[in-house]
This record gives sequence, C-alpha cells and structure tokens, in this order.
Amino acid sequence: MPSLNSGSSIYHDSILGLISRKTLDSASEQLNLKSWSELFVLCETRLLPPAASQVSDEQDVRTAAHIADVFDQYLRNVAPNDKWNVGRGTFEARTLDFVTRRLPIRFCLPAFPCKSPSAEKTTGKLPDRAEYLALKALDEFARQVGDIYSPGAIVLIVSDGHVFSDLLEVRDDNVDIYGEALKQMYYRMKSSKQCNGNIQFTSLTEIFFGNQEVTELFQEAWIEGHELTHPIDSERSENAELCRKLMMALGQNDKAIMRGLITSQDPSTLGLYRGLSRFMLDDLSKSRAFAGLSVSKRKKISSNVAAEMIVRNCAYSNLVELLFPSHVRLSIHAHDNSGPKFAVRLLGPNTAIAVEDLETRDAQKSLDNYHTPTPWHNCLAYVEGESVPYLIKARAAYDANAKGYLQGSWTDNAEKGGYFALTPKSLTVQIPQTPIVPQEEVFLSAVEKPLLAQQYPMLEKMLPLVYLPMRWTMDCILRVGLVCKTWISA
Repeated sequence: MPSLNSGSSIYHDSILGLISRKTLDSASEQLNLKSWSELFVLCETRLLPPAASQVSDEQDVRTAAHIADVFDQYLRNVAPNDKWNVGRGTFEARTLDFVTRRLPIRFCLPAFPCKSPSAEKTTGKLPDRAEYLALKALDEFARQVGDIYSPGAIVLIVSDGHVFSDLLEVRDDNVDIYGEALKQMYYRMKSSKQCNGNIQFTSLTEIFFGNQEVTELFQEAWIEGHELTHPIDSERSENAELCRKLMMALGQNDKAIMRGLITSQDPSTLGLYRGLSRFMLDDLSKSRAFAGLSVSKRKKISSNVAAEMIVRNCAYSNLVELLFPSHVRLSIHAHDNSGPKFAVRLLGPNTAIAVEDLETRDAQKSLDNYHTPTPWHNCLAYVEGESVPYLIKARAAYDANAKGYLQGSWTDNAEKGGYFALTPKSLTVQIPQTPIVPQEEVFLSAVEKPLLAQQYPMLEKMLPLVYLPMRWTMDCILRVGLVCKTWISA
C-alpha cells in the first residue's frame, strides 16, 4: 500500500482498507472508542476480494445487464421522477463486480423493522400475510437471478427496528419478537419448499454484538457520554439503547448540518422532513404521547420525531455502507433510482393492490408519502371473487364492515400469517307494493292516450286501448314515469 507522504494521493478502483482520523487531545474514553470502532469495522466489513482481472469479459457484461433487466421487471419501484436510465449503469457495475468473481450477487435491504403500533394500520405486533408475500417476492427475485446466473443471488435483510423503535413508541422487546417471528416464517417457507432459501437476516444488535471476540473488547464506559434525543417517552431496553448509541457514534453526521439543511429549506431535505412529519402525525395518532394534546402540540412532536429520524437514518445508512460496501443497495424509500440506492416495491400490483379504501378499490394508490407500500405499515385483505388481494390499512377493513359493502373478519394463519377475509354483501332492493282495490272500469280513449304519452314518452308503445281500474292505472303510470326519469338522469 502506498505511503501517506505529505501531498501524495491514493488512486484505486477498489476499497483497500480503512482511513481514520484521531484527535490527539481527545479524552481517553474517546480514543478507546475510536480504536475499538476501527477494529470493529475492519473485522465486520464484507469486502469483495480483488478481481483476477480488471478487464471484464463480454459475456459477464451481458449477464450483468440481464440481471438488471430482472430487477427492473420484478422488483424495482418506479418513482414519479424516476431516473433508472441514469442509475442502471451503477446497478450493472456493482453487479458485475460479483459476476467477474463468480460469486453470488449480494443485495442489502434495510427493512422489516416491526409492525406499526397504530391500530388504524395493523392488527398486532407479529408479521402477517403481507410479510409472507413480501418475503416470497424477494426470494423469487433471487431465484430469477439464479436462472440466468448459476451462482445466484442473496438478499440480506438488515432490520432497522431498533434504530427507530423508541421514536415510534414501540417496545424494544416487541422489535425482537417481530424479528424472530419473521425469521421463523421464512424458515418454515424454506423447509416446506415454498421458497429457495435466498434470504439472510441481520439486525442492529447482531451487527454490534454478533462477533464475540470483538464484543469482549468493548467497554460501556466509553459510550456513557453519548446521549440520544428522545422526543417521546418509550420503553427502551439497555441492549438496544447501547446499540443506538454505538450507531450514532460510528455513523452520525453533524446534527447542526442536518438542521441547517432543514431551516435553509434545502429542497430534498425539506421535502423528506415534511413528508415524514405528516407520516408520523398519522402513525402516532393513537399513541400515549399524543393523548390529550392539541393539534399544534401533536404537530410539534411529529416534527421533532421526524428530525431525529432523519439524523438516525443518516447514521444507520452510513453504518450499512461501512459494513456492506460491495453489496447492491436496495431501499424501501421512494428513491429516484439514479443510484447508489435503488427503490424496491415489495408488494407489486400483481401480488397485492395498494388502496386507501375498499369501497373505491379499483384505483391503486400509495399509502403514504414517505415509503413505497410496505407490509409492516399495512395488512392484507382478500375479497371473495377477486383474484388479487389488497394492501390496506386495517381501518379500511373496519370501515367496509361498518358501512356494509363488505363483511368479514381477521383470519389467523400460523404458517403464512393472518389476513382479512371479506365477502361482498348482497344488496336487496325492496319494491313497494300497492294493493289492487277493485274500481270501476274506465276507457282510456284515443284522445287521452296522446296526452299521457306526451308527458311520458316511454308509454307511447305501452298504452293500448285497454280497460283498467282508474286508480291502478294512474299509480302504474306514475311509477313507470319515475323509473324513466331516474334512468334518464343516471
């Protein structure tokens, strides 16, 4: 490796190692934490080995292009301002790094944190049928890659539940319960041959404390001075809180810079901040943190939560980039696909149709302004007689039952996860009956007939010269006339 002499520069196409900076006048705790962090990153970073040749084979280039086609067809989310035509080259280049080495292509997806705590959106804390279908979609994508590239692909799900759980009023142990249940769901799929075993899992706690040798060298005293911002009160476990502090220590950007981007109204940062503020206002609507508060105070808390989420998301993203620098980065956020992150839609329109309500379910709609539609913010509803299920907020199913156009309830399924099973409610139209009372017969003359037909044109061919009871005749005419007018106006 070249020496770092004054004024010298290093140019290389690959990541070779770690360059860090230490401030000599730092406290001993900070220096110890810095040294441990360097060791941690070097031990845990998943680097690709050097390529045998810097010149790519033409067939390898074509294979990388075919893999990009598979991603485009099966998994890519199309944003309103989509720039896949720009980012596709980055996607193919990152994929080609694996193809030239004949290694499984590794994708990294920070996702599957925990079920939303909002009873308006979900029915509980465990993964359900929506997660089941999302896992199948990721596994199927990897299988499709394997059909054209024999080493195949691996999708690494990096759960970000502990990154944000305290900001969502979700207990840390509920994050662990969700994560373990998600793994067990996938392992059952694998053992019953419902998938191909192309998904792996990790989490914030596994990242920091998965390597016992590195963990044993860490001392909690080094991190005691690092305090986290908690805009709302929540039940936090010591282990998860420690991991959050480590994440911020290793990956945090300067908070002042982030807040400066918001106050200076940087377009992308401000748009993210406002969208996330609205999202959190909805997600926390039934939380303890909002109980008894005015709308203005709720908005203030939502804004504070959004700001802290952005800061933590940046730290988490930096940590993932440090540890998985060679992976193809996937995201459930609605990126424009210009790279280096590529947005995925876990539940595409052929798998589940995302709608706001079930009464007008013929139009597909995104369920929020921040994410692509995700299983952990929603649940699934099957409507009898319709082939594709709907991705909905739970309240949409409750509303459908309350208003009477659908009927049904939540159905538990231990293997594939629960869902709403709904049936269209049949409509009964009652036609009022007028009893026929014998009356004197009257003759509808040729003079009277045109007058009636003039008022009700539909009767032109319906009024022969007949003898009918007068009251019955007029009642019949009025009813037919009303039907006629209603039909015409519709």
